[in-house]
Amino acid sequence: MVAQPDDSFRCDEESLAAEALFYIVVCAVVSVLLLIGALLLFLRTTAGRVIVMVATALSALVGVGFFVTDTISVGLFRGPIIGLTPAVLSIVALGFAAAPSTGRWISAARSQPRYPQPNYRPY
Repeated sequence: MVAQPDDSFRCDEESLAAEALFYIVVCAVVSVLLLIGALLLFLRTTAGRVIVMVATALSALVGVGFFVTDTISVGLFRGPIIGLTPAVLSIVALGFAAAPSTGRWISAARSQPRYPQPNYRPY
């Protein structure tokens, strides 16, 4: 995307427009997966953990892939720190989701009784 004199943005090359559209679609899909996975993870479901792990792995791959294509094209280079930040954050989130403590946290919710015990007296 290039800023034009009339304050609009557009791609001058057809190949860049297709690449930008592909990047937007992939990021939207990964974002929706992360949102759904995070909500399910807060509900302490194993499915949420798996979805977060898959989405963060995809996000890391997308981040590294677009960093590599960004460094190959001379005019688009943003710098290694800015380019790799999303991929590194995705790998950190993947590590947290895959950690054994996350699995124990999820299973602890299942072992708690959902109803009061027969000898339970609230007073």
